[in-house]
Amino acid sequence: MNIGSKVLYTVPALLQIFFMLTIVFPVAFDWLHADMHTYNTYLIAYSLFQLSIAGLLIRRVWQYKNVESKRKWNWTWLLVFMGNVAVLFYVWGQDKVFLKDNSTSTSEPIQENGEESEN
Repeated sequence: MNIGSKVLYTVPALLQIFFMLTIVFPVAFDWLHADMHTYNTYLIAYSLFQLSIAGLLIRRVWQYKNVESKRKWNWTWLLVFMGNVAVLFYVWGQDKVFLKDNSTSTSEPIQENGEESEN
């Protein structure tokens, strides 16, 4: 994943975290949205952006063929339930690990009857 796509995936997550701060400190961010209708419109728009980014990243996770399924499922659940934070961790760290693991060869000699090969 190049730096441009990392930034594009990161922006909606950071904006969503910023809007979560407006819930905690509503008076401080009164200049941003004058009424609740505007606030709800912003929140819905950024939530849709966040869901689309999570969907694209989940699709990317499952495109790796040589990564074990358990790790893929773990990151899928993290992206679904911990969206903002998990997107940032996945984009800036875990995708590189998945790419490296996917490029390593998993072709080991097939052993029959549980016996170890002596190579």
